Amino acid sequence: MQVQVQVLALALALAAAVMVAAPSAAIAASSRTNPVHAPSSSATTVPGPQAQGAERIALASPTTAATPAAPPRISTFSFSNGNIATFNAKLEFLSRYEFELYSVYLADKNCDARSVAATVLSQSSIWSRGYLGGLPYFYKNSEGCGHTTHPANYIFESSSPVQYVYIALFAGNNNGHSSVVNSLKHYNPYY
Repeated sequence: MQVQVQVLALALALAAAVMVAAPSAAIAASSRTNPVHAPSSSATTVPGPQAQGAERIALASPTTAATPAAPPRISTFSFSNGNIATFNAKLEFLSRYEFELYSVYLADKNCDARSVAATVLSQSSIWSRGYLGGLPYFYKNSEGCGHTTHPANYIFESSSPVQYVYIALFAGNNNGHSSVVNSLKHYNPYY
């Protein structure tokens, strides 16, 4: 009797090992007789009503569910700071550490004796060429109201990985600056 119990325990242990090592094969082999639910890596342990222990319930999505898309490597965007300024650009992520802004234009829409400026930022870096109204800027349009500048393409580099990039847009002069409006964050697919 004790030998039969040991053989039965060994058989159950082997069956469990097969299900862990190759759950799809175990499911296919046993689904003809008994439905078997193999544990998945996304399973959550939930106390079950049975005395044997916990029951594992897979919280996986149905196989027809769509996988979320990665952020785009290249994006075109445009945004405004009310009637003060408009910034438009194409952003291309080149790696975890580099991105390029090209086809940039910066338009001054308000005749108020201020220049318009844009700062390029990431989660941990600020790229700037100077200060206007006490704020750092990378792009600046000092041509006056109704004028648009088209700065040269520029590849930005960072010593740490760039998770996302956004632009801060404002107007300023020696007396201060306007409100600052930030673009949406553009996430790096290489991050």
